[in-house]
Amino acid sequence: INEKYTETQADSNTNGIAVIGSRGVLLCLDIPRKMVLWRRHTSNQKWIPTLHGDSIYLVAGYPLAEETRQELQIRSLQDGSIKDRVALTVNDSTYFHPCVFEKTIVIASGGSLIALDRMTFKERWQLNTGCIYNLTKYRDSLFVGGVGPYLWKVEAETGKKTWIYEGR
Repeated sequence: INEKYTETQADSNTNGIAVIGSRGVLLCLDIPRKMVLWRRHTSNQKWIPTLHGDSIYLVAGYPLAEETRQELQIRSLQDGSIKDRVALTVNDSTYFHPCVFEKTIVIASGGSLIALDRMTFKERWQLNTGCIYNLTKYRDSLFVGGVGPYLWKVEAETGKKTWIYEGR
């Protein structure tokens, strides 16, 4: 592939399908067959994709807009078409992949984790975290690492901290 992408974010599944998001481009690749499946050019959005089943969950940012605004988009993995979208009311731009669970979508923004219901996109819970350095999904939980240092295990459905390490 002879294309240049900057500030890329990517995710892949166990079948070798990868989705790459960059400023203004969303690209789907079949890694084993070394081919582009589809490409979407967009109006200077910065994409942060997560693959889940036959869908792509994307935090879409508009980095060159005067105001900070972001949205969550759900797109078809088959062709990149938009299935659904919702504006995010976040304090700061987020640069983490959305974490998708059975009932929730968790998004890190600034010093908070925000969980949205997967069906209604209504906020289910919010957790103040200070500053997040890393966010990792594991089964039905999140591991959140941040300033302090700290490492928390958080239940995705409730936002309850179930394990805490806080160093001093």
